[in-house]
Amino acid sequence: MSSLNTIIVHSSIFHADDVFSVALARQINPDIMVVRTVDPEVLKEYVPAVEQGTALMVDVGAAIGQTRFDHHQLDCRRRPLSDGTYHNPETDEDEAIKYCGFGLMWEAFGRTFCPLERAFRKVERDLVIPIDRTDNGQGDNLLSSAIKQFNPTYKEGKAAENDSFWNAEAIAEASLKRYIISANAAAEAEEDIRKSRQLDDGQILVLEEHRPWEAFVAEEMPLVKWCIYPSGRNKGRWNLQKAPLEPGSKIGRCKFPQEWCGNPPTERGMTFCHIGNWLAEIDTLEHAVAIARYCIAEQKKEDAYEFLLNGYHRKQVLTTAGNIHLLVENEEYVWVWADGFPRKSIGWYDNGFNGPFLLEKELREYVWWHYQA
Repeated sequence: MSSLNTIIVHSSIFHADDVFSVALARQINPDIMVVRTVDPEVLKEYVPAVEQGTALMVDVGAAIGQTRFDHHQLDCRRRPLSDGTYHNPETDEDEAIKYCGFGLMWEAFGRTFCPLERAFRKVERDLVIPIDRTDNGQGDNLLSSAIKQFNPTYKEGKAAENDSFWNAEAIAEASLKRYIISANAAAEAEEDIRKSRQLDDGQILVLEEHRPWEAFVAEEMPLVKWCIYPSGRNKGRWNLQKAPLEPGSKIGRCKFPQEWCGNPPTERGMTFCHIGNWLAEIDTLEHAVAIARYCIAEQKKEDAYEFLLNGYHRKQVLTTAGNIHLLVENEEYVWVWADGFPRKSIGWYDNGFNGPFLLEKELREYVWWHYQA
């Protein structure tokens, strides 16, 4: 890779694909020569260098048989379905995402800059795949749109194209460097997160210092519902943030009562609660833990009620609500497993649904139980 000295990409209108490909090539060799052309005769001149490994032909070359880093051929490579799918409205089918040139380059060279697999995958998930999607007409993303805006308008003319390309490349290069730095830092922080204090059977994670924890917790710590870490704005206070269901998601495994959002219960020590219901600031660690426990208990009751209500109408096996499992058996009884004990609830009153009563009386504590005979 140290012998790489040239990258060839297409000329004319540029996109995030070719611009980021050049940005990645410049991480490999800051002095690499960049050739922008679609002229077949010029492309052919570089084939020997490509075959010797001193040049890359990216997002161009399929027309002359150079397809390793191109994606315009009929048999272009597609990503595994685990990387996501695209619903094709013309065929009404879900399709695998196609690689673009940048995606193929990242696959080939990305681990040089992100040797830890989680870091490599984070850059791929957050930056590369969205560019793959957009360049292949399988989605949109803001960064690709921003790069596209650097193309000169018809009023500016072709003369401005080269300068515009390099202005866009500077943005891409700076962005790529930060994605790599951030992903490597997040991957290196994993051991600190694993060793951090966990409360209530792993449902509450306490970090003594902030670390980039969200993606790791989402993928590797399924029991965590809340993370507590020092506030970055007010010394001595603590942030309480819900654990995301998946990396990058604002949908969490638990939530604050909606009435707290924008109107924090100061009597509990909460000084701020985001209106988006994902983050709060608390005056002390003890109060933060207490609030997390309260929210977990409230979420379990709400989940149990929803499952019970939906199950009554559907009469089917229901999923887990915390450590409560519900299975509607008939219109008179509900089988419930709480804390590992199978019990039969007579929470149906006169064969009528009494769900709200069970919720108000705290399902786990006040519903009338009969042990299984």
